[in-house]
Amino acid sequence: MNIEDAPLYKKYPPKTYAIDWGSTKQQGKRSGNMVIGGMSNAPQGEKTYVDLLGNIPEKQTNPDDFRGLMEIDKIDYLHAREYGLEHEEAMEYMYKKIMERGGF
Repeated sequence: MNIEDAPLYKKYPPKTYAIDWGSTKQQGKRSGNMVIGGMSNAPQGEKTYVDLLGNIPEKQTNPDDFRGLMEIDKIDYLHAREYGLEHEEAMEYMYKKIMERGGF
């Protein structure tokens, strides 16, 4: 089964967004004995990011519930929702899986 065929994916597809980090690679400025502002390996160009939970309605209404989660935690939450659990039950399932992995 392909992820795009899952009912929850069709109902709430992941949100993608792009950030243009610019293209200039600037040198830092010397102030006294310190160099200020130089970041030679900073991201450059336009990067596209995916938010797995971006279109889930509970993320808009309860954003603090999802703050600080790793991708595997978001996937556990989505699995619980896919199996028909409501938001609170899915959060409990996700935290149970985190504890089984030795998280927190």
